Amino acid sequence: MSHVTQPGLALSRGTQHASWFFFTVMYLIVDYGRPQEILPIGAMRPALILTLVLAFYLLINGYRDYLRYRQVRVMCLFIVLLAAYVPFVRNQHFAFLAFKTQLLYMPFVLSLIVCVDSVRRLRALMIVGVILEIYIALYAMTHGWLGPGHYFHDQNDLSLYMNMWFPISYYLYFTEKKRSVKLLYLAGVVFGLLTVVASMSRGGFVGLLAVCLTMCFFSNRRALAFTAVAFACVAMALWVDTGYLDEMATITDLSESTADTRLKSWAAGWRMFLDNPLGVGGQNFPIRFPEYQGDDFQRSMWGRAAHSLWFTLIPETGVVGTVLYLILVHANFKDAFLLIRVSASDDDGDDDGEDEVASDKRFIHALGLGFVVAMLGFFASGTFISVLYYAHFWYLTGFIIVAVNIAEPMTEDSGIGEGRGHGAV
Repeated sequence: MSHVTQPGLALSRGTQHASWFFFTVMYLIVDYGRPQEILPIGAMRPALILTLVLAFYLLINGYRDYLRYRQVRVMCLFIVLLAAYVPFVRNQHFAFLAFKTQLLYMPFVLSLIVCVDSVRRLRALMIVGVILEIYIALYAMTHGWLGPGHYFHDQNDLSLYMNMWFPISYYLYFTEKKRSVKLLYLAGVVFGLLTVVASMSRGGFVGLLAVCLTMCFFSNRRALAFTAVAFACVAMALWVDTGYLDEMATITDLSESTADTRLKSWAAGWRMFLDNPLGVGGQNFPIRFPEYQGDDFQRSMWGRAAHSLWFTLIPETGVVGTVLYLILVHANFKDAFLLIRVSASDDDGDDDGEDEVASDKRFIHALGLGFVVAMLGFFASGTFISVLYYAHFWYLTGFIIVAVNIAEPMTEDSGIGEGRGHGAV
């Protein structure tokens, strides 16, 4: 296939839905940056207004074949499952909140699929994401290492988010030619790493190790990469104070109070699942916890969270919800690895558009690497945090769908898009 027409195609598609794209980006800024926390606009409910605006665009746009994407089908089924629990669970209000939370993510995810229709817009979206990462890191530095509310209630939440975004910044840094944007990506890496370390989060440290080791695995020079990581660890050990090292050393101490309590909570969650294989309903783990805490706690622990993505997912959504979630995880990893297969080394001919096409391919390839590492960082850190109903993974799913859509016309030999949307779910 000749690729000379692709830049023009991207430009023609990029003129569509300009206002929709603007409001989609504004929603991301409001949802993560939380300007309403520092500006007197909280009473206006900007997040709700922007959600309604995106929903309005979806309605007037008419029916589009959103369900052809396996991830969208799975997310819809997961939302239906959460809704089905509401009339039957112990605490219907909390179950409804879980359903509503997941449902309200969908206008943004679907808007991404429609209006992020060119490499130019995808690049702009990633730049906004990195700017938000840097802003949240700077905000945390001046607020006791706590982010601007919402998804960043404590240091664990903050470090998990950074473990998702700094690897994306890292891979995009090597594809960017503009010096200003390149420096922005470098800042994303530096501030992300500093925030994970300074947050003193043990779960964040585990996620950081997972991210660094995965990045070494993907490196073309693995021995050099592992050596660099080893030197970085030594340098960090010399730089941080002994309190940080002592705190991280407790990760392997299962008798330590926090670790012991978390393991007991997970055991209670497993017993809850065995008694309720179809699930106890969204956000009902804390409600049902006293029934399964046994003699591990000296008092009733009503309201205790699972402190784990997985031990929230399994007892609350049961076999059906767990299978749906794992299907979503598999689909995302499969698509991300398809993006990695897009290579700028393909023969693009001697056309005038060769440099632009090659640049776009390098960008898509880097995004694939970033998405894979970001998901591993999310799951490694999320193993110790109750983040099932956070937006991070759902939004990342939307980014992955968009990137694969944009990558499809770049080459007919890479297999991008083959088999997408097919399957039982």
